[in-house]
Amino acid sequence: MGFEEKRARMMEIFFETKDVFQLKDIEKIAPKEKGITSMSVKEILQSLVDDGMVDTDRIGTSNYFWAFPSKALHARKRKLEELQGAIFKQIFALAACSVCAPDVFLQPASKHPHASCAST
Repeated sequence: MGFEEKRARMMEIFFETKDVFQLKDIEKIAPKEKGITSMSVKEILQSLVDDGMVDTDRIGTSNYFWAFPSKALHARKRKLEELQGAIFKQIFALAACSVCAPDVFLQPASKHPHASCAST
């Protein structure tokens, strides 16, 4: 099982249970329910925390981890909106080229013949 698949399976633990865990709990659950080796749980969990997919907080001497489906959905929506905005910005910049419109959409931006248009 690859690293990305392990990450996806660990996210399933959080999304399916909608619960908060300590590391020791995840180290017990992940091998049993998702087939993730206990030796790799901490590394996978840390990568998810680093990528903002899993939240963590220290309360007293314990670290708690959680991830809820609603946060993941909002993150995907924000990313989609960001990418759509970038696409529309590029389309409008290319369409503004009075020299080559409407043929501008027939070639990739990297091959655009006018430097002033391609750089926007």
